[in-house]
Amino acid sequence: MLVATSDWGNNIFVDEFTVAQTSTVTLISNPGEGGILTGGGSYIVGTGVNLKATANPGYKFINWTNEANEVVSTAETYNYVVGDSNVTFTADFEQLTTVTFTIVDAENDPIEGATAAVKQGEILVDSAVSNFAGEAVIYAANGDYTYSVTALGYSPKNDVLFTINGDTAINVQLDELPPALEITPDTFSFEPTQFGTSSDLQIFILQNIGGGTVTINPSDITITGDNADQFILTTIESTVNLDAGETANFTVIFTPDTIGEKTAIIQVNDNLENIHEIVINGSAVDFTITEFPYTESFDGETFPPLGWLSLGEKPWERVTSGSNPTCDPFGAGMLKYNCWSYKKGNQGTLVSRRLDMGSGTYGVGFKMYRDNYSQFSSKNDKVEIFVNTQPDTIIDATKLGTINRYTDYDPTVSEQGWYDYVFEIPATFVESPSYIILVATSDYGTNIFVDEFVVGQVRAVTLAANPSEGGSVAGGGSYLEGTEATLTATPNAGYVLTSWTDAANEVVSKKQTFNYLVGDSDVTFTANFELGYTVTFTVIDAESNPVEGASIVINEETLTTDSLGVATIELVDGTYSYTISKLDFVDVTGTATVSAADLSIDITIQTQIYAPFNLKARVINGNQIKLSWNPGFADDMESYEDFIIENIGNYTLIDLDGTQTYGAVNFDFPNEKYTGSYIVFNPSAATPAVTQSAWDPYSGDKYLACFAANPLYGGSNNDWLITPQVTVVPGMRFSFRAKSVTDEYGLECFKVGVSTTDTEVSSFTFLTGTDYMEAPAAWTQYTYDLNSYVGEQIYLAINCVSDDTWVFLVDDIYIGGPQVGEPAVLTGFNIYLDGVKVATDVTTTEYTIPDLTIGNTYTLGVQSVYGSDTSEIVTTSFTVYQTYTVTFAVVDAEDSPVEGANIVIDEDMLTTDSSGVASIDLAGGDYTYTVSKPGYADFTGSFTVTDTVQTIHVNLTTGMDKLATGSVRLYPNPVKNTLIIEHNTGDEFVIELYSISGLLVGTTKAGNRTTAIDVGALSSGSYFVRIIGTNSAPTMHRFIKQ
Repeated sequence: MLVATSDWGNNIFVDEFTVAQTSTVTLISNPGEGGILTGGGSYIVGTGVNLKATANPGYKFINWTNEANEVVSTAETYNYVVGDSNVTFTADFEQLTTVTFTIVDAENDPIEGATAAVKQGEILVDSAVSNFAGEAVIYAANGDYTYSVTALGYSPKNDVLFTINGDTAINVQLDELPPALEITPDTFSFEPTQFGTSSDLQIFILQNIGGGTVTINPSDITITGDNADQFILTTIESTVNLDAGETANFTVIFTPDTIGEKTAIIQVNDNLENIHEIVINGSAVDFTITEFPYTESFDGETFPPLGWLSLGEKPWERVTSGSNPTCDPFGAGMLKYNCWSYKKGNQGTLVSRRLDMGSGTYGVGFKMYRDNYSQFSSKNDKVEIFVNTQPDTIIDATKLGTINRYTDYDPTVSEQGWYDYVFEIPATFVESPSYIILVATSDYGTNIFVDEFVVGQVRAVTLAANPSEGGSVAGGGSYLEGTEATLTATPNAGYVLTSWTDAANEVVSKKQTFNYLVGDSDVTFTANFELGYTVTFTVIDAESNPVEGASIVINEETLTTDSLGVATIELVDGTYSYTISKLDFVDVTGTATVSAADLSIDITIQTQIYAPFNLKARVINGNQIKLSWNPGFADDMESYEDFIIENIGNYTLIDLDGTQTYGAVNFDFPNEKYTGSYIVFNPSAATPAVTQSAWDPYSGDKYLACFAANPLYGGSNNDWLITPQVTVVPGMRFSFRAKSVTDEYGLECFKVGVSTTDTEVSSFTFLTGTDYMEAPAAWTQYTYDLNSYVGEQIYLAINCVSDDTWVFLVDDIYIGGPQVGEPAVLTGFNIYLDGVKVATDVTTTEYTIPDLTIGNTYTLGVQSVYGSDTSEIVTTSFTVYQTYTVTFAVVDAEDSPVEGANIVIDEDMLTTDSSGVASIDLAGGDYTYTVSKPGYADFTGSFTVTDTVQTIHVNLTTGMDKLATGSVRLYPNPVKNTLIIEHNTGDEFVIELYSISGLLVGTTKAGNRTTAIDVGALSSGSYFVRIIGTNSAPTMHRFIKQ
């Protein structure tokens, strides 16, 4: 029974619990006074124990011996694995010879604190410091040596030859050095300093580096030169007498009152007939801001920013991301005050640049993150805002306000997040050059974050409603120049907003919410309302079924029809153009004329008829033709190995955040807490199996999961799943199922992108727009129309951008044409042979026509059926040739059958059975095939079909190892020029590069964790990298060369 008791300290961690037989390890020192032994005791059999021998002064460790007097180790620390019987080990020590140094001065008085060091060649044998009697004792074996003796204030004795032959006594007399003063630093340049303020304090150290005594009086330290009055010297308080090695200090502050380069000389009289001169200089600059609005975004890496001052023992800092609470800056950086670590009462002060505003009404504003953390704290973490004519809060500073970090404290807010705060600057400080001062105070709560600091004139934004009974307006008031004001117009019942107009009656917006960037003058905006009427669109298809999800663009707004096919909008009198669109339907355009009454518009949209594409035919089973058409990319994730995080099919996986992910609490799985993008997740294969329905796949047993990046180790998720390249044909769409495991921590966020060039993330534009999508906690299908890219080769991407949520799930990815049963009512296909319809209601994209005559040529056709409508018939001519059976026999390196291997040949894919066998009928000709299975290297080969059956034997490993999924990462993948290989073993390793057929292309040796390989000269295709470590088994990794 283990009972843990907390004293509110660090966490207790326990691991590797075992109940087993124990054995006793007994340790003996020989001789007994030779040393100290640790590690003896009773241990569980099989436990590794460190037995340590530490020699006492005057002794040297020799070895460890067992009860049979056999030497078991010559190392002081012996790593012993406990066996199933009691044992005794003896640590043998050898007594060393004693060398006693007696160190005295010229008067034969002992010198305490001198260092005696003994070397044999260049190797230091031992050293010791003399005691009050001047004695230093060293232990060494007999032999020839040199010694050196040094003492502060004395001339050293260096590299004196001597011989040890038994205990040895050596008398050393040192001559005292004359006193000598050293001043550090001996020259100094102050940082550029705002004139009218002062620099940081600079300390100068006085030290006697000789013997005797150096006497310095306060008046011995002076400052001279034309700019001496630009510096403040604080000399020593009273006379100091510096014995050998002793120090004292004085300070200087740079206090310029005019702009320019300033130089002065500090003179120190050491009363030893020496005057020491130290040249000091500083650059007095004017950081004064005279043009407004003045903004500081804290995006620059220099902190504090130029002209700012950061004061206090626990100062503000600049960060690029936030934790406790989690938040992000608006640009590259923001301010942080570390209340999470700084104890209650600690303060940091940040002083702005000097501000010369002159006249007018000015204010200071910034954004601050508010959160509701309340444990272990009184929640009084806060920022106080001051203004002063001096860069401090000591004298005559005026407090402008206080913002508490905690959401329920003033000024109260309803939820966590960034908020804008503005404080008016009193006229006294506007008319005199002043500073804004931010004082943060910790209450040991969560961190304070501040961003987007601005000082500018306050401008009035006045709002009016026309007519007043037409609606209400909100958002007017006083704003800082350069900030954004959100203006809202809300129509009353029966009215519609027609526009926002400015004082010149020019239209500035037609949206109810108008975001206005505050300019350099006061403004007035009028929200214009008119009587409105309801325009109702009802959209149905050719079968009179309501069309849900149709988009209607009218009057600069986009409406979406509901489950009844209905969408409404309020409009004033006038004529409006509209466009109605939906994937798999033909666009409809028209005009709506509103004339003092409500208007209903009924629209029937016609199904977009897509003809079949890429019709292919081949002979099977001797005299049958197998037709296939409408090829697409469909992936239900079932073919991938459980829990792999790389080499997932032909996807490109990119982990831009590079942050370790969260693990699970209630179950374990391989690659848990991985660093990467997506993982093939099988809930039923976890330990124990995950049975909560929230983790169920949409179909099958597996899906792709993107676990949340753990903010303790880095930033939020930025993980990319990029599909293989596809060529877009009319009617093609990209769809997938996605969900959040839970909404407890917020919904998972993602974007969908398309690239027409390559897989670099910078090449993608987002089909989802500038914002992200949120995946609900139920499986939801997302579909994106690709008709805008017809004829182009594209890549598609699902980009997870969640922030400290949990797990984003993706299943059933599809890229292709319309599928039977989709909302556009593709009901099936008709099949034609020589112009005669031979099959109807075919719901798949394959069909076999039997009983054909070998040698005859046929015209084959396929037609899409949409209810009562049909497409054109797409045809191809094909001759039925004699076929021959080709059998593949696939084995591994041990000659064992490989079940489940995929064989791609002549646009067909075969799968081997439990005997490793798969067969296909082929006409005469030359063929190329590829055999693949997760965990093995792909194998590519070719053969010729003549007039007989044949068997092709394939060894999947091709003499190489199985693909690894662990400690090695390859990126980018696919790659154009430079392949980066990262591994986390710290091992020296050899990299072998192989072609898809197993041919060794090149070899290199690497000792770094990151290695770059130039693959630009390789032909496009798949390749393998074999990693051979000195202390680990070889592993294989696949990449694609573009």
